[in-house]
Amino acid sequence: MDFLAEVVTKIAQGSGFAALDIKTIIMLFIACVLLYLGIGKGFEPLLLVPIAFGMLLANLPVTGLFAEPVYDPVTHSGSVGFMWVLYQGVQYAIYPSIIFMGIGAMTDFGPLLANPMSLMLGAAAQLGIFAAFLMALVLGPITGGVISFTPADAAAIGVIGGADGPTAILTASKLSVELLPAIAIAAYSYMALIPLIQPPLMRLMTTRKMRQVKMSQLRVVSKTEKIIFPIAVTIFVVLLIPDTAPLIGMLMLGNLFRECGVTERLSDTAQNALINIVTIPLGLSVGFKATASSFLTVETLSIIALGLTAFLLSTAGGLLLGDLMYVLTGGKVNPLIGSAGVSAVPWADVSRYCSLKTTPIHDNYFFVDDMIEKPKKGQEFSNYSILGRVLLTPEIYDILARTKPGAGGEIQLTDAMAEYARTRGGMTAVEFTGKHYDMGNKLKVVEAQVELALQHPEIGEEFRAYLKEFCKTL
Repeated sequence: MDFLAEVVTKIAQGSGFAALDIKTIIMLFIACVLLYLGIGKGFEPLLLVPIAFGMLLANLPVTGLFAEPVYDPVTHSGSVGFMWVLYQGVQYAIYPSIIFMGIGAMTDFGPLLANPMSLMLGAAAQLGIFAAFLMALVLGPITGGVISFTPADAAAIGVIGGADGPTAILTASKLSVELLPAIAIAAYSYMALIPLIQPPLMRLMTTRKMRQVKMSQLRVVSKTEKIIFPIAVTIFVVLLIPDTAPLIGMLMLGNLFRECGVTERLSDTAQNALINIVTIPLGLSVGFKATASSFLTVETLSIIALGLTAFLLSTAGGLLLGDLMYVLTGGKVNPLIGSAGVSAVPWADVSRYCSLKTTPIHDNYFFVDDMIEKPKKGQEFSNYSILGRVLLTPEIYDILARTKPGAGGEIQLTDAMAEYARTRGGMTAVEFTGKHYDMGNKLKVVEAQVELALQHPEIGEEFRAYLKEFCKTL
C-alpha cells in the first residue's frame, strides 16, 4: 500500500498539475478565450487558432517543448525542443518572407497603378506608427524609469500600428531582438482581431452613405505595366533601403508570379498551398512565446497597449483621409479604403458568392470576361458578384451540357457563364444601385421581413409600434 502511494505521489509530483500556478492558469484561460474567438466567432481563424493553440501548448508546464539544443560529445547525440526549432523561422524572418510571397501572389496592384494618389491613404494609415513611437519614448520619463524603451525599441513597437505581422517581425529582429516575442504576439493578435477592432471605428468615423459608395478602377492597367511594376519596385526600394530585401523581394516575386502569365502553377502554390503551410508554424511560433513569464510583465503589457493604440490611430488616420477624399471628389471615394491602408483584410464574404472579373465601361456598366464561383482565398477577381438576375443566349445550354461539377460538387451555372464570357467576347454587367437581401443568409432573410413589414400599408405602423416596445426589453 505504501509502495502504491509512493508511486502515485511521484506521478503527481512529476505531472504538469503540480507545476500549475495562478499566472499559468491565467495564460491558459486567455488561450482558450482566443480559441473561442477564432472558432466560435470566426475572427481570422487561420491566424488566431494556431496562435492561441501555440499559447496553450507553451503554457502547459513540464513539456520541454522550448528546450534549447543540447549536444553530448560523448554519445554524439543531442536533443532540442519542438517549439524552439519552429521559432527559428520567426527569429530569422523566414516565415514572414514566405508569407509576403503569398501576399504578393494574391495582390492586384492594378488599382494602385491606375490611381497612384491612393498611396496617400497608405501613408495616412501609418499615423499610429509615429504616435506609438513617441509614446514609447516618453513612457520612461512619465513612469520614472519603471518602463523604459530605447529609440530602437520604440521604433520596433511603433511598427505594430501597420497591422503587418511580417514587417513587425523583421523590424523587431533588426532593432530589438529582446522585444521580438511581445511585438510578434501584439502584431498578430491585432491582425487576427481586426473584425472585432476595426468595424466600430469605421462606423464611428463614416456615415452609411459613405460606406455604400462603390468604386471602380479608373483605367485598365496593361499587362506590361503589371510585369514591370514588381521588377522596378524591387530595384528601387532595395537600393534605397537594403534591409527590406527579404520582404520586398518576396512580395514582388509573388506578384511577378501572378502577373507574368507563364508561372500560373507557382502563383497558385504561393497564394494557396505554400502560404497555408507556413501560416501554421508562424501562428504556433507567435503563440509559443506567450508564456506567463514573458507575457505577464509590465513591459509586455505596455507593448500590447501601445500596439493597440497604434493600430487604432492608424485606422483613424486612414479613415480621416478617406473622409477628406470623399468630400473633395464629391462622394466618389469610399472612405473605408483608408482602413485598408492599415492591413490587407480578406473579403470574408466573397468566398460565398461568385466573384466577377470586371472592367469599367461607363457609369455603372462593366465588361465581364471571367468569373469564379465561391472562390478560395486569393482567387477572387473582385467583390462584385451576381444577384441572380441574368439574361443569357441559347448557347449557354450547349456549354452547360459539357460543364463538369464545380464548387460544392454541383454543376454551376456560373462556371458555364465563365466559359461563355471567355469564349464569346465577354458579357455586360450593370451595377445594382438599390438594396438587396441575400436569401441564403438567415439574418438577411429576417432583415428583409422586418423592413418590408415596416413599409406595409396595412400593418406597417402597428409593427413599428410593436418594435419600439420590444426594443425597450432588450
